[in-house]
Order: sequence, then C-alpha cells, then structure tokens
Amino acid sequence: MSLKSSSLIQLMRATHEKGAGFRFKAKGFSMSPFIRDGDVLTVAKCSNSLTVGELAAFVRLDCQKLVVHRVVGTKDSCYIFKGDNVFSEDGIVSSGNILGRVTRVERDGMDANFGVTNSCRFIALLSRYKLLPILLFLPRIFVRFRRSLNNE
Repeated sequence: MSLKSSSLIQLMRATHEKGAGFRFKAKGFSMSPFIRDGDVLTVAKCSNSLTVGELAAFVRLDCQKLVVHRVVGTKDSCYIFKGDNVFSEDGIVSSGNILGRVTRVERDGMDANFGVTNSCRFIALLSRYKLLPILLFLPRIFVRFRRSLNNE
C-alpha cells in the first residue's frame, strides 16, 4: 500500500504513541548506498537526543514531507540533517519535528545496518563536508579509467 507523506507522518506518530516501532519502505535515493529505494526501515520514537551520525525520520517544514536523513550537526538544541547521496543540507530541524530514529534497515529480508550502527559518525563527517558522494563514485571512475587504458 502506498501512502502520502502526510498519512505516513500521522500513522508513525500514532504508532509511536502506542510504544511500537514503525516499519515502512524507503523511497528515493538520497541515502544511497546505506539506504536504498525499497529497503524496509524501522523507526522508533526518540526517548533521548540524537547524536551526530544517527539516522532519523523528521518532518521537513518547507514541504511538510517525511524525510529520513543523517544527523550531520547540531545547533542551538536543533539538528542539521543531510542525505548521504546529496550535496545540500536539509536545514535546521527542531526536536519537535523529529519523528524518531532509524533502528533497523532491512534489504531483501536481511539486516543491512551498515551506516546505521557501524562508523556512523565517520559517515556523517564525510557527508557533511560533501565528500561521501565523491568517495562512493571513485571506485567506478577508477574501473572505467583502467578499462580505457586496457582498450588502448
């Protein structure tokens, strides 16, 4: 079943009020390769503050859209989010707009938690300074470069 972002937000809040985690399929490529289109995410209500590197679901104020991105910084008890596969930050998000933290990523029925629990602060640092998308594409560029040298 496909729901609009506003319906997902309401459903997630209602599920968290009951004390349960909320599971849904990710859409888009802004968190690739750590979260891929179609991965199943589990989001739990935040009982304490988020730390740099964690993944969280929040309401983006400019479009009232549900977004899952990584915390790349904090400012005045608010958070700065950014997708791992995009160059721009989402802006400053207050704690009132945080829906929950991502506690699990499933891909093809198996855990795919790299980038959620392992090395998440390092990934956030690379993402914040716009190095992650470049580093993710370097191996592809190197392979193509080697192939072009071999074809000469």
